[in-house]
Amino acid sequence: MPTSANLALCQMADEAKEMLDLLLLLWEACGIYRTDLTWMESTYETVPLTSVRSLTRFMSENPKIHGAGKIRRVLHYVRDRSASVRETQIALFLGLPIRYGGFNLGLPQMNHRVDASQEARLIGGRSHFRCDLCWPDQKIDIEYQSDESHEGKLMRIKDSRRTNALISMGWHVVNVTNNEAQSLATLERIAEHVRVLLRKRSHPATRETSIRRLHLHRRLGIARDDLALPSSLQK
Repeated sequence: MPTSANLALCQMADEAKEMLDLLLLLWEACGIYRTDLTWMESTYETVPLTSVRSLTRFMSENPKIHGAGKIRRVLHYVRDRSASVRETQIALFLGLPIRYGGFNLGLPQMNHRVDASQEARLIGGRSHFRCDLCWPDQKIDIEYQSDESHEGKLMRIKDSRRTNALISMGWHVVNVTNNEAQSLATLERIAEHVRVLLRKRSHPATRETSIRRLHLHRRLGIARDDLALPSSLQK
């Protein structure tokens, strides 16, 4: 299965005109969700079509296949096991280098397993947790609070217990809602908070970086269609 998927991805990569389009395709192929990029309809909690490791090996063994070079050049910006389009979008926005409009925080591990301590098990009622966007060495977890998966009183209680359990183990938990992700200003503030937690060097804000960031936010598909481009940043 991975071999045929990798070959199909090479063919699709050969036709891709933009790096970002190719990245979104590869993240989905290595993720556990599907959209019309790789399937007939949107679905979640699926089996990955391939993995970064499998793609790396396939490109190394088949360097002359059309599209292989394109994939090889961007594969270091791909991670396994993203669970949704929005998780992928946020990860790329935070992790891509500044020259592409990202925050240059380094790409997180996706849906990383964290085993619970004895105290965390008592608090969260779980033996382990999955962290949506995770920097395990710094114990930072960004949780995407989707509208569908985090509604209702019982889910809010479950989320609170999970957060408290992770905090008891020294983790920093940052929640991001859909509305917060859609707001560029809010997502920038969240990214800045994560940058401080990661102890990453800050970069001077310039008009050029602001334009790149705004366009990345839009090209990833995070921004709402009704959000107008500020006249001061229009090209």
